Amino acid sequence: MAGKKVRVAGALSVVAASVASVAMLGAVCVVPASALSATTAPTNAAASPAHTAATTTVTAPTSAATPATATSVFRTQPAADSSDTALESADAMPENPHAALPDKVSAEIADDATVVSEQYAITGDGELKDIESGETVTDPKIVGTESTQPDPLAKTDGESFIPVSAADVKEKVAANGGDAEAGAGDAAPSSYGRVANETTSATAARAIPAAFENNEYGAYWGSYNGTPAFFESNGNLFVQQAKGVVDVSEWQGTIDWQAAKNDGVEGAIIRLSYGWGNGFDAQARRNINECKRLGIPFGVYVFSYAENTSDGASEGADVVNLLRQAGVAPGDLSYPVFYDLERWSYTGHVSPTSPAVYEGMVNAWYGQLQAAGYTNLSVYSYTSYLNTALNSASIHARTRWVAQYGARMQYTDWSTNDRGWQYTSSGRINGITGSVDLNAFGYNTPTSRYREVLIDGKWYYIDATTGKKSTGWQWLSSNGGKWVYYDSTDGHMLYGEQKIDGKWYYLDLGTGARRTGWAYLKGDVNKWAYYDQDGVMLYGEQKISGKWYYLNPVSGTRMTGWVILPDGRNVYYSPYMMYGEQKINGAWYYLDPVTGARKTGWQRLSSNGGKIVYYGSDGKMVYGEQTIDGKQYYLVPGTGARFVGWRRVVTTRDHRGDKWVYYGSDGAMLHGEGKVSGYWYFFDDGTSKSNGRVTYGWKNLGSKIVYYSWPEGKMRYGEQKINGAW
Repeated sequence: MAGKKVRVAGALSVVAASVASVAMLGAVCVVPASALSATTAPTNAAASPAHTAATTTVTAPTSAATPATATSVFRTQPAADSSDTALESADAMPENPHAALPDKVSAEIADDATVVSEQYAITGDGELKDIESGETVTDPKIVGTESTQPDPLAKTDGESFIPVSAADVKEKVAANGGDAEAGAGDAAPSSYGRVANETTSATAARAIPAAFENNEYGAYWGSYNGTPAFFESNGNLFVQQAKGVVDVSEWQGTIDWQAAKNDGVEGAIIRLSYGWGNGFDAQARRNINECKRLGIPFGVYVFSYAENTSDGASEGADVVNLLRQAGVAPGDLSYPVFYDLERWSYTGHVSPTSPAVYEGMVNAWYGQLQAAGYTNLSVYSYTSYLNTALNSASIHARTRWVAQYGARMQYTDWSTNDRGWQYTSSGRINGITGSVDLNAFGYNTPTSRYREVLIDGKWYYIDATTGKKSTGWQWLSSNGGKWVYYDSTDGHMLYGEQKIDGKWYYLDLGTGARRTGWAYLKGDVNKWAYYDQDGVMLYGEQKISGKWYYLNPVSGTRMTGWVILPDGRNVYYSPYMMYGEQKINGAWYYLDPVTGARKTGWQRLSSNGGKIVYYGSDGKMVYGEQTIDGKQYYLVPGTGARFVGWRRVVTTRDHRGDKWVYYGSDGAMLHGEGKVSGYWYFFDDGTSKSNGRVTYGWKNLGSKIVYYSWPEGKMRYGEQKINGAW
């Protein structure tokens, strides 16, 4: 079952999978193939699936892909050891990696009891007892009354939990230093959920993906035969043409189904009710209506409280009545109506243990639904129960969904090609509060019941059995495999630019294939645009194949030339972002080597043997004589290098007005007294053309009168013959 909250954090290691199954379902989400690589993910780096939109399957190539790294949008986690116990935490319940192990187990809990939550165990005579105190539970919200069936998820506060034997729990408690046979006087503070912050090396290395994640034991998403697939941790294929599915109930609260769909959910199994005579799950009708509105394939499940054939018939009749009230016709169900068979606790009643009794119940339940026209039916349970109380060939033939939290699917008696694995209870999906069960549904071998059909010049995807036209995203094997979209109104294939669920896609004009990567759109737009691995048009700054591009925030058009980004950077695209020295439209610019931002002011460059240059407020390199921050500089024409040293400035054609000036080590022209190479000079500090000119002859410096020689302009000392006089 999809849970409302998790007591033991995801940091906990994984638990042994001897039972390897989960009690109840929540809802089911599908993973799109477009985001998956063409090969399976390796067992030491399990990849999660990308979002899938297809609701049907098609024949895939016969050659299986060799395991290799999957390039999913979802992050990966290490598969580690293929053994279920390899990642086991000492503080987690067996089979339940997110449920805390108690400190002690009361002696009142016999070895043959079944632990059904962190806090409770069911005895052989059907009583529900507190694990640590051994006290019988009487709260009607948890165990009901003799005439009122309780919500089966109440005893776990809406969380999923795989029932395990009390003997296994005791063994682990003892191994963990706890008391496996505690007496009434051994009272100690309850410690449910106490190890939420403990981590192990395996889980600390695990990255939690955005949506459909791998499970805690290393079972992982990848691809097979060019379609999404789910694998056991050792690389064995569970299903191909796989879809990620979530199962939900009222314990998930009010779900934002649009957000969930946007996050990759493309299938849901919705709790309709439990037992019989209890009415709808509080969110059932809304969940059904939202899935219909948004085109999310769905099925339903009902938890059984039946004790015999008569009860099974009552539950079946109740399901028919609820389905009709909810407006669910047989053709609305993409997934089956599931009969959820598990060990339960209910005051004054005892859960069946005989496969023969269960077989009679299932037959009666099936009979009621089939008589009403509902033929897409199945059984759901967990591995250990299927191997004991449900160990019937007839029941196994109807079982298409199994809960198992482990590295491998240990239930092997599948009689149908289609199947589902509820592989974790700790999924996180946008739009769903708290944790939710994640499932992988698909086929053991490729299958196709749909056909591409050309009618009046338009392509449709039609169910060969029912004649129903598919709508929405579909994965086809034609043209080497492709994602296409069929109009939600009449089912015809769409082409060109299409806005679907608020996002823009480009569907090939000839094949309808959803494009990814760069695409040139002709016609009225004439633009380059980029579509991600899910085919969604990207906008704004995007790093593609190691280079930065800017895609118009409104139209997605690839921008070229100068662009001012939202953070204020002025950058240049040609068509990708340019860096360093760049000649653009005849002018030199310097673009930051890291950010691409257009630089202004002084910059030190490595070109021309190394130089210091200046870029104006428009970013262009400047040349010649320049006054910058009140100082005069000379920037060499051609290179822009800041000049240092003596320079003869030509001011007239006959050179009579030429002058010598000097630029110091910082490149600034000297004025007034200045010492150069050990000699004193005086440089004119006026504002006329003589500005900076070397002065010759007598000069009154205020405190002294000095003489500068011709033609060097050096200050003279000692006896000097000047103009014929000493």
